[in-house]
Amino acid sequence: MVALTFPDGARREYASGSTGFDIAKGISPSLAKRTAAMALDSEIRDLSDPIERDAKSNSLPATTRARWS
Repeated sequence: MVALTFPDGARREYASGSTGFDIAKGISPSLAKRTAAMALDSEIRDLSDPIERDAKSNSLPATTRARWS
């Protein structure tokens, strides 16, 4: 299990290896559709990357202008 802490302070546990897409879809199908990437401890990650450790998490909507370098 991995624990994710969300921006609102909520902490939830998920199976190790869950992806950002799995988590977003579990929260809300519309969130999964709107989300382009995720941030784990401020590191931008692809939604298909497995999550293997506890982290602070944030979804990045498709409309977010993020610095990717």
